[in-house]
Amino acid sequence: MKRVISLLLMGIMVLSLLVSSAQTYVFDHSVFSSLPGYVSNEEGKSWRYEQYYEMDSTDTYFGLGFVTEQDQGEVLDAPWAWVEYTEDDVAKIITGVALKVDGALYQYINLDLAPDKSYATWNLGKIGRDMVELLQYAQEIEISVSYDEQTAVFVLNAADAAGISQWAGSILSSTLYSFVDEQVLLAYDAAYNPEAAIPPDRGGFDLTQLEALEGYKLDKIDKIWRYERYIETEADNLYFGLGFVADGYVQGSANYPWAWVEYRSARGKEPISMIKILVDDTLYTFSALKLFDGYSSWTLGKNASAIAQQLANAKEVVVKIYFGDYTMDFSFDAEELEPLKYWGDAVNKAQIFSLLDQQVLLDFDELYKVTVE
Repeated sequence: MKRVISLLLMGIMVLSLLVSSAQTYVFDHSVFSSLPGYVSNEEGKSWRYEQYYEMDSTDTYFGLGFVTEQDQGEVLDAPWAWVEYTEDDVAKIITGVALKVDGALYQYINLDLAPDKSYATWNLGKIGRDMVELLQYAQEIEISVSYDEQTAVFVLNAADAAGISQWAGSILSSTLYSFVDEQVLLAYDAAYNPEAAIPPDRGGFDLTQLEALEGYKLDKIDKIWRYERYIETEADNLYFGLGFVADGYVQGSANYPWAWVEYRSARGKEPISMIKILVDDTLYTFSALKLFDGYSSWTLGKNASAIAQQLANAKEVVVKIYFGDYTMDFSFDAEELEPLKYWGDAVNKAQIFSLLDQQVLLDFDELYKVTVE
């Protein structure tokens, strides 16, 4: 589907913002290259990453898609979405769309129409970025399409939305948003008038349990919170650090808690491929860590709540890290473990785990090859 931008709608303001927000660095779209829905030209300078859902019956067609793309020589723009609805081979002229993602409602009006008015598009602004956060783990998406003073409603379950969820997760795990000017996102919010009208059902999650604690940080601009505690040891040319993180958006969401490990020697930073953590008598093995520049990380799976509870009461933790043909062991007693004990106690009291989907937790266990003994 060809992206059409209405210059009359967006005006000179957004266009000038796009020009003025050109980045010194080029976004590395190769992070999407192995994913379904990614296409690029031979030189790789123009590319597109898209996922969509469509329902095509005898007399009705409905499609909803999400796209990020960049044409050669152009500044990276914000991700955008499209919606199409046809009855009896007649395309409906869509004037508005509302998406309810697990209870959180996002409304868009003033949509851009294709030249033949067969479908409508809109850019995801700053509030849309919050919606992308929810889309990555969406269990249900309800879409209301407005046309001719009528409304058609479609409901997608987790399986229907799997492609869209993969798109959202890939967008968030990449650095894409750091290449889109904040003022451009705000301009799109103003143009399409999105409003998060109804807060999502967040179970018993209570962010106020974390706000006064050491290790809690709030990004007031992007409205992102983060609670992190870590232990570390340093001697001569050696450094070891192990941290646990919970984060999310202040509107009441939380990501899946994750952890990081870092080791430095006289040779510099060592990439860690596997870690074993013995919490008192329980041994956790994470065999397929994500490697970054200087540290490794993994997302806690189905045992996340149990790990947090065990850390809160731990008397001893022994850590073995694997890099290349070498291993290193580190031991921490109850006093040295205090930062992690506070973290485990706090995230349980905040009921972060009431938000988490059990199937997604199992998927993380498979991804990081987790075993418990």
